[in-house]
Amino acid sequence: MKLANHEDIVQAIHDCREVVVEWRSQDDGGTIQRRRCAPMDYALSRRFHDQAPRYHFFDFESDSGWNHPLSLLSSQIERVEVLESTFDPAMFVTWDTRRSPWVLPRSTWGDHN
Repeated sequence: MKLANHEDIVQAIHDCREVVVEWRSQDDGGTIQRRRCAPMDYALSRRFHDQAPRYHFFDFESDSGWNHPLSLLSSQIERVEVLESTFDPAMFVTWDTRRSPWVLPRSTWGDHN
């Protein structure tokens, strides 16, 4: 199931706009987490085998000490707020996107489309 503001999130991907994501962390017993992220995609995850689509973000504020991708089911997400601030995909896209392409097409990410 897609979030109510799914189209805003997709537009934030195209506009390279940061978001704030609030979600219930399964790893932390359901506590609410709030992080500034870059929206990356809405697709099935290669890491999870439940065939459920997930929102994929790059977490700029991880409490683990290293920034990393964050993949969340819509049922985990409480809220996604699109910010005015922007991001550069080159900050976190380290793979060849021609070999592992995005599900949501984009044309504004330069070499990382």
